[in-house]
Amino acid sequence: MSSKCPSCKRNCKDGLTCDICKQSFHPNCAGVSPEEAECLRSPNRKVRYFCDKCNIMDVVTNLQQEIDELKKQIVELKKATEERAGGTDNNTVNTTVVAADKQLIDEELINEIFERQQRANNLIIYNLSEDNLNEGEGEISDTTKILNLVGTQIIKEESVCKCVRVGKAVAGKIRPLLLRLKAPEDVIRVLKMYRPRNNVYVNRDLTVRQRNIAYNIRKEFKIRKEAGEQNIKMKYTNGIPKIIQEKN
Repeated sequence: MSSKCPSCKRNCKDGLTCDICKQSFHPNCAGVSPEEAECLRSPNRKVRYFCDKCNIMDVVTNLQQEIDELKKQIVELKKATEERAGGTDNNTVNTTVVAADKQLIDEELINEIFERQQRANNLIIYNLSEDNLNEGEGEISDTTKILNLVGTQIIKEESVCKCVRVGKAVAGKIRPLLLRLKAPEDVIRVLKMYRPRNNVYVNRDLTVRQRNIAYNIRKEFKIRKEAGEQNIKMKYTNGIPKIIQEKN
């Protein structure tokens, strides 16, 4: 069935269908590569697609930095495998090894997307006290503390699916709190409306790759600031920082 692509207004047959609004988009209009589009069209896909308008979790955009880095790694791997295989005398070996390396990287990318979607309904709350005593009146659950902190006008108790401390208990340290909500919309609402106070802050449940990227960007920002750059700042999108130039 053909429909109009909302971006270019032209007929769109076999396009990418947003899992939220159900509209179909040309892959080019959605900024999706042919390889990514093929994965997203698969009837057995585990990965969801959201258009920019729905803006619940724009996986492709958020992964662009990692994809660019992976492409660099493919080039480096190809060069390294050519050197290992002894140059042009072993082209068959080169092609086989590079293909295996690329397949491994593609699998890692798909796994990364899937893991992000597994975490899409999660938030991590930092520095929320683990002391559950309410002046001798009994225990206060972490869920209750979350609702009191964020506000029931932002999330309701029925929206909370899971609330659990992360990691082993260590004296004198406050463990992060994993909060799983019913829908990504609840996550977006909290991130947009909550204002940090009492040193308690909220972030998305990031994958290891995302945390490493965030760490490296913050490290780069610190180095550039210490080197004297004054017209830069960090902007966060879905929990990942980006260094941008400040407007004069």
